[in-house]
Amino acid sequence: MRRDAKDCGAEPESSGEGARSTTALRAGDHAPDIRLSDASGQPTSLIATLKYRPAVVSFLSGRRGTISGQLSAIGQHLDDIETAGGVILAVTPIVEPAAKYHYGLKILHDAGSGVASAYGLCPPPINSSSAHVLAASDPADHGPIPATFVVDQRSRIILSLTDAPFDNNLVPTNVVSVLNALRRRKGRTS
Repeated sequence: MRRDAKDCGAEPESSGEGARSTTALRAGDHAPDIRLSDASGQPTSLIATLKYRPAVVSFLSGRRGTISGQLSAIGQHLDDIETAGGVILAVTPIVEPAAKYHYGLKILHDAGSGVASAYGLCPPPINSSSAHVLAASDPADHGPIPATFVVDQRSRIILSLTDAPFDNNLVPTNVVSVLNALRRRKGRTS
């Protein structure tokens, strides 16, 4: 069952220990539009971005202190992604001041994790016996599950890597491979 945006980060429910999200969008699914503003207030739309080239949509973990590391990893692969024909949209529930203009990336603020919820990236419910840990911690530490999606120009998800932050070396390697395959396929049909 997918949660509504208002439910992402809601009060914990009772669930099995160590449950993982099984509702995240997968390859072949239609990618919901993203309409968010960047740190400077400029609105961005996934649909508008896809008019020009495929997009890499990377949902960054909302845990404090980890966003800069994830942005650094994206920045290290930005040239490879652009050379392969893609554009990256980094989506985060919090924008740390130091991360607002990291590597010239378009960092989109998903306050309340509504877009992350549409992609099925709400954290799984936790066991009610662990609820006291959640209640005593910083709410920003419980953001969406980190994930990266490659979306083709028809808004179809081609690659879905969930529960894998971009600083995991397999993520950029797979992203660039898929973008190169999309570019080759487009070259054959043109």
